[in-house]
Amino acid sequence: MAFNLLLCSASYQFKKNLRRIVSELYIRDNCHPFKASLLVWVQLPMWVSLSLALRNLSMASSPAGSDQPSATNMI
Repeated sequence: MAFNLLLCSASYQFKKNLRRIVSELYIRDNCHPFKASLLVWVQLPMWVSLSLALRNLSMASSPAGSDQPSATNMI
């Protein structure tokens, strides 16, 4: 029982110190986790838009009379 209480207390102290150290690093280096993921959140909508636009452009080049793409159009 005493060992479990000691382990819980040590775990709590470790997590508390780790949060403090990470917070100090964020302040010292002017780095925040959101800054690292900002580029992904900007590029993701652009990538989706570009891929949809390219897909629409490639489908627009099909012959005017056919609704179903043929095997030669898919190559």
